[in-house]
Amino acid sequence: MLASADTFEIEIFGKSAHGARPHEGVAQLIYKSYHCTYYKSQFYDPVKIRQLNEDREVVSIVAVYGEALMLHPFSQKANLSHGMCETAIVLGELPSQTEIERQIRASLRSGAMINFLVFDTHKRYRFLSGRYAEQIEATYRCARVEASVSHPANSNRQLLTHHFNPHINVGFIIIEGLPDPEALDEPIDLMHTDHCEMVYADLNLHHIEEIDEVVAMLNRRHFFY
Repeated sequence: MLASADTFEIEIFGKSAHGARPHEGVAQLIYKSYHCTYYKSQFYDPVKIRQLNEDREVVSIVAVYGEALMLHPFSQKANLSHGMCETAIVLGELPSQTEIERQIRASLRSGAMINFLVFDTHKRYRFLSGRYAEQIEATYRCARVEASVSHPANSNRQLLTHHFNPHINVGFIIIEGLPDPEALDEPIDLMHTDHCEMVYADLNLHHIEEIDEVVAMLNRRHFFY
């Protein structure tokens, strides 16, 4: 039996970071891929993430949120490889100037695939819309979250809130109950006046008993799921 030594080279692509600040290497990788075109600036600066924790804006971790760019399939595969569950497609959220590695660039707005890896899988009560019940149930099964028969306690929540993100020119409406039609039209009209390009509506399935009425109200205003 004969044996001999040989040599080979391994080339590793990435960004170096100081041993005392390894987290900054991730931020540098994102900057190398996206430069300053990605619309969520906190990804470039880990200090912002730490500040969110110190300000108690992030209180506890019940799930990991993943957002994969639709024009970048490898980001979708990466999320799925960690066992994340795809829950929604957010159309048109990413601005057209988003760029990946100076090679992939969207000429128009692109969407994002929303993923969650749920850690806290305790049973949850939810009100299901008859129109979308099948899709929502499939999402809960994927996340391994079972339905609860116990109605959640009423919490002090604002019925209707909204905010506008001028960086991506997108508006958001958060609905916690059955709103008055005029109250719902007010933020929609306001964002339309501000030349908002699109509006997303978030519904709290744990608290809205009149979920079918809310869905119908949104459908009449051209929202869709």
